[in-house]
Amino acid sequence: MTKYIITKGLGNSKYDLNAFDNALVSSGIADFNLVKLSSILPANCHRAECIDLPKGAFLHTAYARYIETRPKQTISAAIAIAIPRDKSLSGVIMEMSGICSADIADETVCEMVEIAMETRGIKLYNIVKESVSMETKDGFNCVIAAVAIW
Repeated sequence: MTKYIITKGLGNSKYDLNAFDNALVSSGIADFNLVKLSSILPANCHRAECIDLPKGAFLHTAYARYIETRPKQTISAAIAIAIPRDKSLSGVIMEMSGICSADIADETVCEMVEIAMETRGIKLYNIVKESVSMETKDGFNCVIAAVAIW
């Protein structure tokens, strides 16, 4: 695995799984079979503009999602990657979601990757992040933030 994208999406529907699917469509990763990962970005991985795999392919993904049915709630999902400047080292991905603002979600995942890099003794790194937020309405509401790796 040498490529990754970082993405986000949101969806709403009468059913929870359709709300999740709509969020996946919004994020651009709906037409793949997602394989959930723990939170490590492989060494020598670089950011791509789009996923160059056939539809239906397995796509390794770290993601945070949140589904809420109560209207007028602010829900958010965020994901951050700490990418070491030394490309021979692996990076760390952290994700979170819940009832909060996108700013709170961003701050949280950034602090989480900083702690993870400190634990690993890696001092030189860059952080890439994405977040999404929505005010819920009737039905099922879903937010997702993801890193897909292939």
